[in-house]
Parts: sequence; structure tokens; C-alpha cells
Amino acid sequence: MSANKTLNILFDSWSAQVLFQQAAPNYPTGANYPKPTGMRLNTLLGAMKSIGLSSNCNWNVSFTNPPITAAQLAGIDVYVSLTRYQGTGFAYQAAELTAIENWVKTGGNILLMSNHGDFSLPVNSDNWTANDIPLAALFGVTLENYSVQQRGNKTSTSDIMSVKNTIPYLANQAPTMTAHNSCIIIPPSAPATFTSIVEFPSGWNAYCSKTNKITAPPTPYFSILVPYPGGAAGAGQMLVMGNSGWTGDYGSPSPACGQIPMQNNLMFVLNCIGYLAGLRQVPATGQCPSAAI
Repeated sequence: MSANKTLNILFDSWSAQVLFQQAAPNYPTGANYPKPTGMRLNTLLGAMKSIGLSSNCNWNVSFTNPPITAAQLAGIDVYVSLTRYQGTGFAYQAAELTAIENWVKTGGNILLMSNHGDFSLPVNSDNWTANDIPLAALFGVTLENYSVQQRGNKTSTSDIMSVKNTIPYLANQAPTMTAHNSCIIIPPSAPATFTSIVEFPSGWNAYCSKTNKITAPPTPYFSILVPYPGGAAGAGQMLVMGNSGWTGDYGSPSPACGQIPMQNNLMFVLNCIGYLAGLRQVPATGQCPSAAI
């Protein structure tokens, strides 16, 4: 975290939830993109601005100006991607991935919320995780294009998930969260390590649009925390989740119904960003948040 106790958080302007919130500085040539509504991330962005009022820590939010460069990442504590938008024009360039990986090696941290897999008929199927896969791969994480959700459903549903208390800061005032569905997240192979943060509820199954079949998911993970491979001293971490639509404003229907006030979703995402930025101290009961590391 920055020495002046400012959390510098960089949102990906080409991530789906941000594109529905506000116009990006630029767009890929010829690409289709959503019309901003200004009503997608107001709750989350407002809470990030206000949380500093109850502590001695300022949360400074900025947005990328694609393509992402080393200069844009300089001084940033957390890079947040809320599902890289679909389409070849929005895919990460090799130089962007290199810049991000070099930044991670020096302590940068990533919050990656991917997309659930496609649940349309096989003839219309797309890989809705495709543009997130290369970023996850930097940490040895594999994303698979399945839609994991309540048993037998092929449309957006939701259920309550428990937030594990393995890392107390992440679960502070956020014992549960909810999301419509998820892709499949496969953690890095041994001897690499990871920490399970949230797992699917009992009864969730994985739907594959290519085969039009419903099966048990091969892993139970909605969210995991992964250190940069190799355990290099000072390297950063990635917190991966299988869905981003739950961060949207309540009542915002696109690209999925927003769920930010449901369960403890807002507190949970604030905890995730704060933890990645270096916050570790859980406030005493009844006390305001602390910026202590």
C-alpha cells in the first residue's frame, strides 16, 4: 500500500460493469459496446469514496485508458477487472499482459471477476470467459465456460454463499454474499498454493452450452485467492471470482440484475479491495474501519 495511506485503485475501463456505468476513454475500432447508463456502479463507487471518511485512509479510484501500460499501473495498489467485455477488440494485448505481470512481480494486486459461462443453446454459444482467461492464466488459474448455478436452471438465478473466515478481514461483517451464477474456476496445480474464499452452495450444477448438458462442477470455488506463482518476495496476489454482475446497483437490469445491497455483497467487495490494497486489521466491534496494515 502507498506510504501516505492512500489506496490507489485502478478499474478496467473495458470491463463489462464499467462500460455499462460510464463511457470509456476510447473503444476498439469497429467494436460493438453498450450504452452507458450511469446507474450500474454508483453504490460501489460511492461507498469506496465514502469509506475513507470513517478512517484515516483515502480510497483513490481511477480508470484505465486502454491500452494498459506500465505508466498507468505505476503507484497502483489494486487493478480491478469486472469481466473484460466480450469480443476480439476488447481482448488483452500481449503488451498489456506483460505490463500487468511485471507490475504484479513488484507488488501489484488484482481483483478479477470473470463471467459465468454462456447458457444459450449450443448453436449460439460463445465463450463468455474468453477475455478473462489470459489474465487468470498469469496466476496459473484456469477459467472454464460453464454456467454454474442452481440445479436444473439455465437462466440467471441466485443463492446465498458463505464467505469463509480463513482470512478474517475478508469475512468481516460479510459472512454471506450472493451471485446469480459463476463460471468454473480451476486453481493452479500443486505445488502452487491458493486459499478458498467462497464456495458454491449445495445443489449448484454446471451447465455446458456446447453439450447442452448439466453436470456436477469439477471444483466448488466461486472465489479463490492466489499468490503470484513462484512465491517471489514482494509479489502480489490475485483474488478471482466467477461472476461480476452482483456488484451492480440494485434495480439496474443490464447486463444482469444488480445485487449489491443483497446479503453482505457491498461489504464483501469493499473487504476484498481493501485487503488486496494492504489492509489487514479488523476493526473492534462497534468501531469505525481502520487503515492499519
